[in-house]
Amino acid sequence: MFKLILVGTIIVIAVIVIAVIPRTKGTTTQPSKIETMSFSVDGVRLVSPNDSTFDKFIAEKTDKGAVDSYAVYVVNQGARSVAACLLKWELAMPDGNVITHTRARKGSLEIIAEGQVSHFSDAIPPNGKLLFSLTDADPGGGRKIRMGGGGADINRQAAESVKITVSIDGILFADGTFVGTDSSNYFEALKGEVDAKSELNTEIARLADKVVNPDALLNHLEKYTKVTMESQQPSSSDNTRYSFWKQLEKKSYANRLQLMRRSKGDRFVVDFVKAEIGKPQIALRKI
Repeated sequence: MFKLILVGTIIVIAVIVIAVIPRTKGTTTQPSKIETMSFSVDGVRLVSPNDSTFDKFIAEKTDKGAVDSYAVYVVNQGARSVAACLLKWELAMPDGNVITHTRARKGSLEIIAEGQVSHFSDAIPPNGKLLFSLTDADPGGGRKIRMGGGGADINRQAAESVKITVSIDGILFADGTFVGTDSSNYFEALKGEVDAKSELNTEIARLADKVVNPDALLNHLEKYTKVTMESQQPSSSDNTRYSFWKQLEKKSYANRLQLMRRSKGDRFVVDFVKAEIGKPQIALRKI
């Protein structure tokens, strides 16, 4: 199903096949039929409800909310922090069709500078774990994104399916390296988000150097905060996905800077973005 990627070490896409039997809260019902392929992506692996460790992880959760029957944990046993991760659920239906849903979880993608080296803030540090939910009933920590599929039909589709295959479709490590089959072009979405912050920071810094109009910063931020985004998800093409997420992040980041401006003033915002520009930047690279 997936090819091997060689980058010093062998990286194999992790896949778990879960039989569709509901999970009772607080306990794991063992399915009568299950196939598990315990491969990992550079030390990052999946833990399904059929793994004995799953209940242990659930017991350790600080939030004791219900966990849906189709959730899995992503566990980072590697040396590098994970900044973002995309999982794919493939639902095999009785009529032979396969319905695909994807869920992404990530940190804030803030650039952390340590001397002359930078890295993204992490979503899953080494020896850490993060719960991914197909239905988003209890996503746990980190920011969630629906990259495709969804709606009220998910629970019905999952209940009616013959089996569910969950796989790691893409991982962005904190050093900017992206690995995975990336069937949804998640890399382009992440690149759009990172580029949006960088571009808006640069625009504001240049504006501050050239303009003395006290309303210049406000007017520039409002150019993005007042943008109306399309309600539908973008197509999976590289250009469309990149443009959509870049526009979405510029709007979100501009709102954040606007709040910062209201509470701490224009000078603070200008100093903040110049400090961000001064950090060693991270080039996202897909391997």
